[in-house]
Amino acid sequence: MTTRSQDVQEQYNNQDTNMANSMKTPPFMRVILSVATGIIFGIALEKGRVFEPQVIRDQMLFKRFAMMKMFLSASAIGMLSFSLLHAMPQTMRKMSIALQQFPGSLPLKSVGGVVIGAAILGSGMTIAGACPGTIVVQLGTGVENAWITVIGGLLGALVYSMTHVELISRFKAKKQPKFFYLDKFLDVPYASIAVPVSCVLAGAIFCLEMYSPWHTELDSSFLNFGLMRAGAWPPFIAGMIIGTLQIPTVLTNEDTLGTTSAYTTVMATIWPSSYISVNNEENYLKDYRYGLNNWWQVFHLFGALLGGALSATASNTMGVVSGLPWHHALTGGFLMLYGSRLAGGCTSGHGLSGFGLMALISFAAVPAIFGGGIATAFFMKYILNVDM
Repeated sequence: MTTRSQDVQEQYNNQDTNMANSMKTPPFMRVILSVATGIIFGIALEKGRVFEPQVIRDQMLFKRFAMMKMFLSASAIGMLSFSLLHAMPQTMRKMSIALQQFPGSLPLKSVGGVVIGAAILGSGMTIAGACPGTIVVQLGTGVENAWITVIGGLLGALVYSMTHVELISRFKAKKQPKFFYLDKFLDVPYASIAVPVSCVLAGAIFCLEMYSPWHTELDSSFLNFGLMRAGAWPPFIAGMIIGTLQIPTVLTNEDTLGTTSAYTTVMATIWPSSYISVNNEENYLKDYRYGLNNWWQVFHLFGALLGGALSATASNTMGVVSGLPWHHALTGGFLMLYGSRLAGGCTSGHGLSGFGLMALISFAAVPAIFGGGIATAFFMKYILNVDM
């Protein structure tokens, strides 16, 4: 079976390797900048309040729209950021490498497999009140049982590695896609699609804000003044900040924002080497154990934990957000990571990056994520009578 890096190399790597290597950021700087972008990511999530379990659940029940406003604004600014990187001669090559890096094993997977994985991911988000990127912010801000969600996520990554071979054979694509990105399919410049779509997303945010102003969805105690001392920022502002992080991520790591590979990397590191080498089904973990191409996401999430903690400390909101029961945290964390591995991406990978890059498979994954989350939320509330 080919590895993720081999898939990318064989199907998407038609760049001048020597020139690409000469442009690489030194490893030490990659670590520092990955942590720095993670800190900004964590601050934005904490100030946007989208890390709160109840905010995520309320979005799935259409009670609050902070999560959707942040997602749409991050996607819109991400598209504009990618357009800029496409257009500038100094950044065009790194953007091209990031486009090669993004697909990973996705061309091997059927649309049905990706959709099923995305729906499982969305279901886990509702149950745990988190997404793979916000778990660490919950941990940094003292949300109860966030550490259990992390454990659930690591277990989900481990179990996926054990079932990877069977799942790939079951959900294998019948043929490789001829076009992976919408702009390539239409044979038009990326910006000619991205700029109009970002304007449409901005209009959707405006409509949501008119329908439900962001400050009406928060406890008044969060609406104090000051930049870092403020308990909350408008979620669309926080989303805009996250969207701009695509630029340093592409320039530093020749990759786009994502989080779930970090859980697999951590699991590959702490899981005994003898098990990885003996059981063929767990050879999947070997691909994620070494190299900055894997570890930059770990450093990024470590920065997000620090950013969440710094932001909550500055606004005196450390530990004020209620968590969910331990069994919700564990089950949801497991489903999130298992589903995202099956789907080949999460709310950051498919949602912000895949959608922003106009990846055709992400157009199927993103609705499935929210569809799975919404269906689970309504099932829990109105069929199981869970207090949501």
